[in-house]
Amino acid sequence: MENGKTPGPVPSRSRPSSKMTKYVECWGADKPFANIAESTLAKNIGLTSIAMIESNLLSNTSNCMNIKQCCTGNEGMSPTTYWFKDKTQETQYRDQRDEQYPWYVVASTILYFAMFIIQVIHQPSSLTVYGCFSIGVISLVFFTGISWYADRISLVREESSNPVVLSRCIRISVYLITSVLGVASGLMSLIDDDEKKPRAASAYVHSAALALVIGWVHLRVGFILKLFVMLLSILSILVVFHWTPMIGYYYENQNEFTGIHHLLQIGFLLCTIALLLHVLDRQIEFTTRTDFLWKTKLRVEQDEVETMRGINKILLENILPAHVADHFLSTHINQDLYHERYSSIAVMFASIPNYKEFYDETDINKQGLECLRLLNEIICDFDKLLLKPKFSGIEKIKTIGSTYMLAAGLSPGKEDISEKDLTKQQEHNVIVLVEFAIALMTILDQINRESFQRFKLRMGLNHGPVIAGVVGAQKPQYDIWGNTVNVASRMDSCGEMGRLQVTEDTAKILTNAGYELICRGPTFVKGKGTLTTYFVKTPFDGKEDNY
Repeated sequence: MENGKTPGPVPSRSRPSSKMTKYVECWGADKPFANIAESTLAKNIGLTSIAMIESNLLSNTSNCMNIKQCCTGNEGMSPTTYWFKDKTQETQYRDQRDEQYPWYVVASTILYFAMFIIQVIHQPSSLTVYGCFSIGVISLVFFTGISWYADRISLVREESSNPVVLSRCIRISVYLITSVLGVASGLMSLIDDDEKKPRAASAYVHSAALALVIGWVHLRVGFILKLFVMLLSILSILVVFHWTPMIGYYYENQNEFTGIHHLLQIGFLLCTIALLLHVLDRQIEFTTRTDFLWKTKLRVEQDEVETMRGINKILLENILPAHVADHFLSTHINQDLYHERYSSIAVMFASIPNYKEFYDETDINKQGLECLRLLNEIICDFDKLLLKPKFSGIEKIKTIGSTYMLAAGLSPGKEDISEKDLTKQQEHNVIVLVEFAIALMTILDQINRESFQRFKLRMGLNHGPVIAGVVGAQKPQYDIWGNTVNVASRMDSCGEMGRLQVTEDTAKILTNAGYELICRGPTFVKGKGTLTTYFVKTPFDGKEDNY
């Protein structure tokens, strides 16, 4: 105020850590594998290689074109017959099950009863009507029973309880018999008719039209076959009507279109009905075949989705532990930063210090390529050890140059356990890493013999609480943090070649487990001060290289 300046805002007294926390919360950094949760797994191509991205983009483009063609009905189908150009696909379509077929038979039976009623109304005392329709009714009722209750008779297939639904030949046979029964029943009663009943002529024409519909209700038979049967039926009806005087008498004397021949009138009516039924048949055929195409495409796309799911799972499990990969592949993924807390984990660092002396970029080793190839062989052999059942509880965290980092006990759901179980768990974690360290020495010794090298492992082991999690959005990485990890790294860096160095607490566990250790004494550890460390005795202690 004395200088005439306007007083500013009161300075914040928040601690730097709290300021950073608020800053990060407002910032909203990307979460690892967030794209998996935002979209379906099938669309997540980001985890795959560039080549796979290109192939998927090309396939998606072609799929879009195929879908468009499928919508217009031009994909692999003949424009006239609607048959598939692919014979295998056509066979699959024709051999597919028709679950609605029993309803077709029921509809035919109902229409047949309607024809019977029409005939009885006009000829209530005709024995021909009752006899002919009795045969038809018995046949259709039998077909209905077969189609609905085939699972209760001996004609049963293992893959289906209804052979009528499954067999196309049986369906076509039933359709042909039904069509013949419908036409024959409508014409056979003309035997008992005479010219004294001309008004019954319209009933026969209506029965003839109904006979066409009786066969037409079998929708999945094939519209070309049905068209042929309808035309043949119309021809048969017209031939019979031509030789029936009563029909001609009715149309010449009691019909308003007396100037037109009665066969032309009847033929026009029946052909119009057949044309309408044929148009409906074509539409139904097109719809069912298009539906078949879509179902086929859906099965293919589902297989592709499962393939991509498997690829993504394999890729994730190559960079993440299995339980972490399952977490990110889960559909109910939590958007919070993934992390795990463990109370007792064993951590080990295994490095090859003299690899730096071996590495050299000269023309002889192709500018370091051969050196890198040998390191890759070493790391790959180390990785193969993890496939053994006894080492299934060990998780490779990462490699840093020629340093191999591992941890044992990284399995979720074991944080809240009793103290006794915790002691057993940490003992198991430490022991399994020591056994793995000896296995690493054995592998490296074998590689030295084959490549005439003198590589030595320098290893450090520690156990204690850690926090594990996945960080990074573009290249996410699973890692562990904590003082336990730092001390394990120092046990390696300040250790000796060919030896496994551990802390005092870890040494107590190994001593109780029967391992022999050598006290190194107070050792200066960078960042930790002076610590008492121990060397674990292994079969390779004091072993000289003879190669």
